[in-house]
Amino acid sequence: MTATIPTPLQLRARTAPDGCDTAVTVHAAIHLLAPSREAELGGRVVAAAATIGGQIIHYEAVLPDEQTSEKMCVADAFIDIYRRAQRRGAALRIYIAGTELRGLLAGGEIDLPGVEVARGMTGPQGRALQAVSADARRAGGALLDRLAAQARAVREAAAAAAQAERRRHRDVYTDGSVSARRRGCGAAVVGEDGRVHTRVAPTMLNRPVLAELLAVELALIRHDNTRLTVHTDSRDAIRLLTAGPAHRSLPRESAEVGRQARRIAARIDALAADRRVRYRWVRGHAGNPFNDAADRAAKAVRRCHTFATGGEAMAAVMRNIDQDLRPHLA
Repeated sequence: MTATIPTPLQLRARTAPDGCDTAVTVHAAIHLLAPSREAELGGRVVAAAATIGGQIIHYEAVLPDEQTSEKMCVADAFIDIYRRAQRRGAALRIYIAGTELRGLLAGGEIDLPGVEVARGMTGPQGRALQAVSADARRAGGALLDRLAAQARAVREAAAAAAQAERRRHRDVYTDGSVSARRRGCGAAVVGEDGRVHTRVAPTMLNRPVLAELLAVELALIRHDNTRLTVHTDSRDAIRLLTAGPAHRSLPRESAEVGRQARRIAARIDALAADRRVRYRWVRGHAGNPFNDAADRAAKAVRRCHTFATGGEAMAAVMRNIDQDLRPHLA
C-alpha cells in the first residue's frame, strides 16, 4: 500500500535505538492529548511510544493550528512507526486511543501486512500495550508541562517589560487644531520615540482650548507611563488642568465652552490618578521638532476628516513627519 499524507511528518524521535532490533513484535500506542488553556496551543498534542529494539522510542507533535487535521497527524505517527517496524522485519501491534483512524484500520478497510490494531489493551498482549500507552501519555504530559511553562515564561516576561515601560519617565508633545468656520477639533500627540497618535472630534465646538485638552487626554490614553511630562503650547490648558476642579474657569470663553472644557479636564484627572503627570509649556512654532510634528499631525487629521481626502493624504503627512523626526530621536 502506498500512503499519501498531505502534511509533512510532524514527529521527531527523542531516543534512537542502538544496534539491531531482535524483537519479533513492535508494541506501540498513540494518544491525542488536549493541552490546558495555559499552554496556548492552537491544536492538540500527538504523543506516541513504541518498543523497538528493546527500547522505548518517544514521538511528539504539536498540531500547529486548528485547521490541521488531527487524524492526519495521528496517521503521520502511525506510518512512521510502521516503517520502523517494517525495516526491522517485525510485526506491529498498535493501540490508537480514541480516533477514527483506529476504527478504519481495525475494520480492515486498509490492509497493511504485519499490523494488528488492538481494540483494547486486554488479553495476553495487554501488558505490553499498557506499558507503551502509559509511557506515551507520560511523554505527552511532560511535553504539555513544558509548553505551559514556556507560555507562562513568555507572559511573565511581557508583563515585566510592560511594567518597566510604565515606570519609565516619558516626554510627550501635544497640539490641537480647529477651523475658524467649521465645528470640529483635531488633536495629536508625539512621543519622544517619534510615535504619533491622532484623533478627531467632528462635533466639538471649534475652540482651541478644547482641541488642546483633547490632545492632552489622548496623550494620557496612549501613554500609560507612571511618570509622564506633557508638553503643550496652550497656557489656557495648563492653567485649567493645574487648577483644582472648583476653580476651573475660562473667563474669555462662553459658558458652553467652559462646561465642555471642565468635562474633558475631569476625564484627564481620572487618567492621571495614581500617576506623576506634569504639564510643561513649550513655545509653539519655535523650532521644537516634536511640537511642530504634533501641530502638523493635528492639522492634517482635522483637514483630512473635514474634506474627506481619504487615508492616502494622511499617510503621506505621517511619512513626512516620520522622516523629519528621525534625526531627533535618541
